[in-house]
Amino acid sequence: MNQNNDLTANRGCPYTQNTTSQNCACPQTTSEDTGCGCTATNTIGGSAVLTSDSFCVEGCCEQVNRDLGAVQIANQGQIINASVTLRNVCPNRKITLGVTLVEIFPNCSEEQRAFRVFEVRTPSTPCGNLRVNDLRFAVPVENPCQKRRFRFIITANYSDTKVCM
Repeated sequence: MNQNNDLTANRGCPYTQNTTSQNCACPQTTSEDTGCGCTATNTIGGSAVLTSDSFCVEGCCEQVNRDLGAVQIANQGQIINASVTLRNVCPNRKITLGVTLVEIFPNCSEEQRAFRVFEVRTPSTPCGNLRVNDLRFAVPVENPCQKRRFRFIITANYSDTKVCM
């Protein structure tokens, strides 16, 4: 990975930042640190996973690139990509959308698998429907040959207030 720890010479933050600056407010770890271990092996679900060193993102950066190294895939997973249409939304408003993904088992019991919160802004056009695409959920798979059943629970509300007189 290209190391460039002196970003102050660039007169502000570059669009793409490959590392972090030394004057960052959050704690830094480097390969020379001895007490914290800049990379560590943790266990999630019985599988060893590699965690990266901590890093900061400057306030003016829109994108940060990090090389996370090689990771051994322990099991397959599935991506569930959903979309929803919010009906009769008011113009120029913020809407917070909470989406819960629930798995339904053959015995009809249910278990929450994922939860995401999205914020969308409605267009300035008159009241109408708003399509929200690319609501992605990653779920682990224990048996790739087994058929699974899911459902979504969706909550949506305006997250800004508008007082009318």
